[in-house]
Amino acid sequence: MRVFWCKVIFLLCSAVLGLTPAIAHADPIRVTSGVVTVRFSDLAGASLTGDGLSVNGDGLSSAAGPVQVGSLGTLDGSFRFVPRQTLFNVIVNGTPYAALLDGMLTFTTTPFITPPPTGDCGVFQTTFAMIGHVRGLGAAPEGARPTLFDIALDGSGTASGNEAFRGGIYLPQTAVITYNFADTAATPEPASMILLGTGVAGLMVRCRKRT
Repeated sequence: MRVFWCKVIFLLCSAVLGLTPAIAHADPIRVTSGVVTVRFSDLAGASLTGDGLSVNGDGLSSAAGPVQVGSLGTLDGSFRFVPRQTLFNVIVNGTPYAALLDGMLTFTTTPFITPPPTGDCGVFQTTFAMIGHVRGLGAAPEGARPTLFDIALDGSGTASGNEAFRGGIYLPQTAVITYNFADTAATPEPASMILLGTGVAGLMVRCRKRT
């Protein structure tokens, strides 16, 4: 009888372990490759790819590079998808959609000492981390568009920028920054899943000893 219940518990735990990744949609999807180019208050484009993810779209961007040579500078920026009349082909969790895109991406970069320009332009490079969200809307009159998906995103990589230099300072309004995403190590399993897996292994060992 004990062997029977051990097998039942083992099967239930295995089912939970197998189903958990499929229902954990609240966790951010990591962007592992792609590029986003932003400019000071201007139109821009985004291309994001990851595990079961493919998002390409356009929107509004904001960026501001460093100002003073020798001071701490950043290449921080943001990108906002704006739902207009263009349907973009998107893949989320492996499911394809044709959707209007809405959402915001925020890029935070590692500060650096602003180098002197080369001629009338400066070139900068540093690392970045990105967090954001993207919402997909169905084609319908504004105010009645159904939400097809709503996902959180994160990612990291290298930010490269250039900026005009005049009158002894850089001009932030001329900044053009490109965020190139890099593939990084997979996110570790949550501690709860590790504990559950360890418990299942221990249960199997105990059941075998009793038989």
